[in-house]
Amino acid sequence: MAVLPFHIAIMLGAGMSLAAYLQRTSRPHFRILTPDPSDASRRFTPLDEFEQAPAECPQLKMLRIEGATYYGATQFVGDKLHQLRLRSPDQKHLLVMARSMNFVDLAGAELWRQEAARRRAIGGDIYFHRPRAPVLELWTRTGFLKWMGADHIFYSKTQAISKIYQRLDPKICETCKIRAFMECGSAHLSQEVAANAGS
Repeated sequence: MAVLPFHIAIMLGAGMSLAAYLQRTSRPHFRILTPDPSDASRRFTPLDEFEQAPAECPQLKMLRIEGATYYGATQFVGDKLHQLRLRSPDQKHLLVMARSMNFVDLAGAELWRQEAARRRAIGGDIYFHRPRAPVLELWTRTGFLKWMGADHIFYSKTQAISKIYQRLDPKICETCKIRAFMECGSAHLSQEVAANAGS
């Protein structure tokens, strides 16, 4: 039975460990969220947890990403974001629940800048809820945070929806029947008041 030299065995072991790490971390888990209409607080819930998933807001996609956005994952994450835009072209705004996005490097920061630019080009935007301190530090160092705008970072879901709602197309909100968020009632109320005033 042949025995590998010690230094070769160490190198092979390190290489296998690195390959396993890259395989495990290069495909972050994506979960699409929507407010639970049966919950009084409209808890944001993954679509795959519903027996019958409710309709999403037609203008805002909400996404929780679980894992790192680094050079080894940018291709996978970029492809997933591209698919979301293709499948839901009217959901021009994207809110990323970033608490579980535990690491971002320079390649990851550039990925998010490109996604923001693409969404802005079609009349939408991107926002982040509770990104971790190291992520914010890197975004600050790279200039991404300044470019995007600090007002695109939120630390409460209530604040996030309240602010983003004001940036949605009001004409679409007025005719929307989904009412995904508590704020949606105000658009319908305004429409009813205007209709009654004209009668």
